[in-house]
Amino acid sequence: MTTREVYPKSGTYVLVIYDLRVPGTAVRLVREIEAWRGHANVEAVDDDHFALIIRPGLAGKMALQEHLNKKGTA
Repeated sequence: MTTREVYPKSGTYVLVIYDLRVPGTAVRLVREIEAWRGHANVEAVDDDHFALIIRPGLAGKMALQEHLNKKGTA
């Protein structure tokens, strides 16, 4: 897969496997990639399966920034 520098051992990650043989799954994967805005990576497992690797520790920071942006304070 990928080197330790890209996915260091410190921190927690969420791994979601998508089976693109299931109708609508590819669209859902694209939506998730867009939603995480660079806070997740995608890797091919094989031709039909892709892993979405999410760094949830950044999710809280993202939510706070979104909230601040909506209030116009950021």
